[in-house]
Amino acid sequence: MKKLLLPFIVMAILASCGKKNEVSSTNAYGFSPITSGVQGAADLGAKIDTYPTSFGTGTVYYYGAQQTWGTLANTGLNLAYRYTKSTSTASGSNCTLKWGIFYVCSYSSTSSVSNVAESRVVYNNNVNITAKGNELKSIINSANPLIPITAQGTSYRIQTTDGKQYIIDTRYPIQAQPIGVSDAYGTTNGKTEYLYNITEN
Repeated sequence: MKKLLLPFIVMAILASCGKKNEVSSTNAYGFSPITSGVQGAADLGAKIDTYPTSFGTGTVYYYGAQQTWGTLANTGLNLAYRYTKSTSTASGSNCTLKWGIFYVCSYSSTSSVSNVAESRVVYNNNVNITAKGNELKSIINSANPLIPITAQGTSYRIQTTDGKQYIIDTRYPIQAQPIGVSDAYGTTNGKTEYLYNITEN
């Protein structure tokens, strides 16, 4: 009888475990949930939830060793994310239309990066990760329900209900996102702001 009782006790203990199988509405970083039913929203939201391994996958040589942007950003190196704005043309530059909306400009080797008109600089160590994750999820949750989130390689294109278009690219750290924002159609010159350089602060 004693031999038979032990398996029942073990089964009772196991059965009592996991009675409350609720899923938290936020992840370990306190990010808000994805509520958008737009195709691709859940996939991108899951990447935000696991940002230390999902973002910053692009590589760069740092002091002679190949590193990922994520390793540099998440270990405290204060990177400076530099953004600029462009239209369909920019003097002294070669602009290429990307995603059908973004004019990304490369500057000739004779012009220095300092000649680029910066719209803003974001410092890695000043970014609140929880706020950034919630900002990105808010963009996803504002996606136009008629337009799926488009993935191309590591980049995701989101068009929101206000007509703006965003690019989130997992090659770069979450702190640098979104790497591109285009004005809504018909607004001031169709300007696009995008990440053009990353430097060490």
